Amino acid sequence: MDAGKNMLGPSLAGIIWDGNTLDAYLADPQKLVPGNKMPLPGQKLLDAELRAAVLAVRDIGVDFARSISY
Repeated sequence: MDAGKNMLGPSLAGIIWDGNTLDAYLADPQKLVPGNKMPLPGQKLLDAELRAAVLAVRDIGVDFARSISY
């Protein structure tokens, strides 16, 4: 991915979206992606416990997707 190639917002080049990155984004989108124009509504309401629950649901989906054989 070329940094800033499509010019539609801040470059996400170099961001690897894993559980830690998603947790940081949910906690403070503007800190992780400065210039972000699509902040998560109500982000300050997501405390550590709720973020952990969101990540747990994500992990269930990832595990399920990996278990499917095509």
